[in-house]
Amino acid sequence: MDLQLGSREGADLNFIFGDIRGVQAASDGTIYVLDGQALEVRVFSPEGDYQRTIMRRGEGPGEILDSNGFILSGDTLLWVHEWTKPVVIGVDIYGEELFRFNEPLRARGAFWDGAFDLRGRYWRSTSYRDDRGPPQPGLLTGTTRVYYKSYDPPTAAIDSVYLGEGTYRTYFAELPGGGLSFIAIPFEPRWISRLNPSGGFWRTNTGSYRLTRTGEDGDTLLLIEASLPALPVTTEDRSPRFYDLFSEDGDYRGSVRLAFQPERYSPIWIQHGNIYTRVVDELDVQYVVRAPLS
Repeated sequence: MDLQLGSREGADLNFIFGDIRGVQAASDGTIYVLDGQALEVRVFSPEGDYQRTIMRRGEGPGEILDSNGFILSGDTLLWVHEWTKPVVIGVDIYGEELFRFNEPLRARGAFWDGAFDLRGRYWRSTSYRDDRGPPQPGLLTGTTRVYYKSYDPPTAAIDSVYLGEGTYRTYFAELPGGGLSFIAIPFEPRWISRLNPSGGFWRTNTGSYRLTRTGEDGDTLLLIEASLPALPVTTEDRSPRFYDLFSEDGDYRGSVRLAFQPERYSPIWIQHGNIYTRVVDELDVQYVVRAPLS
C-alpha cells in the first residue's frame, strides 16, 4: 500500500468519508471518490491532496439524490448511477452534465455493477431461472440462463448476448414469526461473468481454475486453465486476499497478495496498474487505499 485517504476527524471534512461507494483513477493518477452518504464525488491528486468536489446532493444538472457507484470512462467522462430513479448521468471531470439516460436494468445492490465497453455501450448482466412459483422450504436447486444486456446511449439501441446456463444451490428457510428467506451456502461454487471492455466477456466458475473469454457471438477466444489438487481453504488463504494476475492474452504475470484487508463487502477497483479499495479501522471509519500491482 502506498497511499491512504481518509481521516477520523479534522478540520478538512473532505477527508472524512461516510460511505465510500466507488473509487476511480485516471491515467495520470488523479483519484475520484464517491461518498454515498454525503452524495459527493471528490477529486484528489495522485499524492492524495484534495482538489475539488464535482457532484453534490441535489436535483439539478450534475447533481444526485442517491448513488451506489460510478465509472470513469476515457479519463474525461464520469458515469454516475442514481439507483432509485434509475438513471445514469454522464458528467465531465469538472461536474458539468453532458449525458443522461434511463437505465435499462435496475441495479439496487450496494455497489453498482454496470460497465461500459470501449465503444461507449453500457452493459449489465442478468439471469433468469427456469423454475417458477414460490419455492418450498429446504434445499433449492435449479438452472439459470445468463445474459448480458447492452444499451447504446447515442442511438438508444438495446441488445442482449446469451452466455449460457449455470446451476445453483441455495437454502430456503422459514423465518421465526413467519416469512421465508434465501440462505446462501458458504463456499458454494457459482458462476461469475464480467465484461471485457475491449470486446466480449470473461466467465468462470469458482469451483474450478478455468477462465474463458468469449466474443459477443459466443465463440471462445481464450481459455486459461490449471490443474490443481483440491485442498482445504485455510484462514491464511482467505485473509488477506490474493490473486493470480494474467494479461488479456492469457500470459501469467504472477500472484498478488494484499498487505491489508479490504472492508468485508467492498469490491476492489483495478486501474492503471494499481488496486483501489476501501478499508475500515477499529472504529468503523472508512478509508480509500491504493496499492501498486507490481
